[in-house]
Amino acid sequence: MGLLAFGAFEADPARFELRRDGALVEISAKCFDILLYLIRHRERVVSKAELVEKVWQAQALSASAVPTAVLTLRRALGDDDDSSRHIANLRGGGIGL
Repeated sequence: MGLLAFGAFEADPARFELRRDGALVEISAKCFDILLYLIRHRERVVSKAELVEKVWQAQALSASAVPTAVLTLRRALGDDDDSSRHIANLRGGGIGL
């Protein structure tokens, strides 16, 4: 699979890189995995349970692991508490790109 583009960003699954306007963005491997999953399923809302199953392969996690990872990813993309231009936490616990 080639580059996955959204907004000013490009995710390169082959190189495990995220770039914004061509510049490399620092991101953890787990956050990159979440991002790839959300990009590949951007036509729908992804639940926290689905992320645990697909990204963490259903391993035991603390209750804060997914929200913390998503928040870290949102910050890497330039989203903040007032702006969810890229990743939105949706009512009912879903996450959308």
